[in-house]
Amino acid sequence: MCLSLFGRLVGAGATAITMLYTSELFPTEHRNFAIGCSATVAQFGPLLAPYIVDVLGKMAWWLPTTVCGLLALIASLLMIFLPETRDTPMPDTINKMNLS
Repeated sequence: MCLSLFGRLVGAGATAITMLYTSELFPTEHRNFAIGCSATVAQFGPLLAPYIVDVLGKMAWWLPTTVCGLLALIASLLMIFLPETRDTPMPDTINKMNLS
């Protein structure tokens, strides 16, 4: 039970960070659309997880957790390439974003 609650805590934290970081990356005129797309895509994981576990679990008992762990590791490594937003003004338009 503790591991399940810890997983829910980590998932909620990741969702909150995704929403915050998305709002900092996009200009004002596109921010709501970007947050909506981000929230929609974020729901694919919980939607597909039972099917992934069912299909991959029939092949090998260790395969579902390995695939999910590798996907989490890849996502974490890709975060390195995102720009730093600390002490940068939030752009209002695409043109201002391209200039900065």
